[in-house]
Amino acid sequence: MGKIIIYFFFIYQKKRKHIKNPNENLLPFLLSSYMMAVFNTAQEQIASVYGWEDSSPYIMTLTTILPIGAAIGAFASGPTASFLGRRSTILLSDLIAILGMLLTLPVNIYSFYIGRFLVGLAAGSFSNVI
Repeated sequence: MGKIIIYFFFIYQKKRKHIKNPNENLLPFLLSSYMMAVFNTAQEQIASVYGWEDSSPYIMTLTTILPIGAAIGAFASGPTASFLGRRSTILLSDLIAILGMLLTLPVNIYSFYIGRFLVGLAAGSFSNVI
């Protein structure tokens, strides 16, 4: 299934003439998909680390906070790219993604929330700027 999706995006992006490298636009898709897949497969382990039940509201919140961050990042990246430029916005989004991934290390639940939100911001920014 993954190969079919990547093939679809490659063919779709190849038809767009203003894009020099069609694989550039796979980055936001792969980043957000990777973060969702890693979290969804590791829910039981994360719940056991924090001592939650499998259907706890914390798990539901952590699942939905990434797409919320992605939506905000997509809306905010347009004005940011106009002000800073596309390259600087991409570099800033890279730094935000790295910071977010570091914050998802299981220190406490609030840093996990912030980390997931920051990764969502970066993924949304990538999807709009790249």
